[in-house]
Amino acid sequence: MPFKKLTVHHVRYPLRTKWSTATGSIQHIESFICCASNGIFESWYEVCPMNVRSYEPLSASSQIECLQEMLIDYPINDNEKWSYLSEWKDNGYAKAILDIGHHLIRAKESNEGLSYYLFGRDLRDFQSIGRGISLGSFEQTKAKVEDLVANGVSRFKMKITPLLAIDELATLMADFPDQLFSVDANGSFEEKDWDLLMEIDKLSLAAIEQPFGSARLDLFQRLTAVTSTPICLDESIRCVEDVKAVIGLNAGNMICIKPCRVGGITPSLQIMKICKEHGLGYWIGGQLESDLGTLLNLCLAGGSPPNFPSDLPGNQQLYDFNMITKPFKPRSKRLKITDYEQLFYENLKPLVEPYTNQIYEFNLPS
Repeated sequence: MPFKKLTVHHVRYPLRTKWSTATGSIQHIESFICCASNGIFESWYEVCPMNVRSYEPLSASSQIECLQEMLIDYPINDNEKWSYLSEWKDNGYAKAILDIGHHLIRAKESNEGLSYYLFGRDLRDFQSIGRGISLGSFEQTKAKVEDLVANGVSRFKMKITPLLAIDELATLMADFPDQLFSVDANGSFEEKDWDLLMEIDKLSLAAIEQPFGSARLDLFQRLTAVTSTPICLDESIRCVEDVKAVIGLNAGNMICIKPCRVGGITPSLQIMKICKEHGLGYWIGGQLESDLGTLLNLCLAGGSPPNFPSDLPGNQQLYDFNMITKPFKPRSKRLKITDYEQLFYENLKPLVEPYTNQIYEFNLPS
């Protein structure tokens, strides 16, 4: 039975501390906490558009408007749902609200956890933990890394700008030789910064993520051809077709999949399949969502390669609250997916209401 009712809570979260990247600094995040119901049971999940104009061009309000339009002719037949949604250009977050709800209801109906429903025997149940580190002084950054290492994090994505002090990054890597480090420029580098990128390449990082603006695949192509460090695309990837364009140009070695930005679970699985077929690395990236949003990332990471941990520590050090009833607790520095995925189906309304600005309710065609 497809889900019949959709409730979307537009929420606003205060970050524990300011989050700074090359695109600016933010103190709050706007997100959607969604509840899909088929009349028998309900599932809760998060779609986080962030609503940060300097980073994400799609506003939260625009996605609600698009969602309302999508539902006018939303098909009843499962086989037609994604075909219909894929006809809508961009608007990944609106698509994700419908697509994720559909998969969560179907997984529950099959009496399987979401991860096994998606990956079956190919599921990797235990996941190492990755975490992004915002811009800050060397002392602040080192203290964050020390704390996170103690909490089981094994991969660090350091936010950078063209003002990067390479010697400080090299020192940090030397201080934590057992950890995996990558850098993320959030599109802040230009062609004039080429020499700096060549110096960064010498650091033996796990990846250089999104050095250029999202449309500059020509520069990604040139950089991929001359670096030994894998070049990862993030903001450039908003749909399956973007991945195909990267492959066609040989414009990168790795894809950061943001499930909600690309439209939900269905296109995320399609991107994984394409990356496997063409030898591209990939991993699941976060967007400062709460631990409820991270729960979806955790399940999808069950189908990702083991050599590059996804963004999985939940709201650790980001928020002063939990949006799920069982906080993430690593086992031997890893998270076990099947320990948590039942949390999608608990009543989370009491946790969501204190942060809700507005509620939207929709009845789906049936």
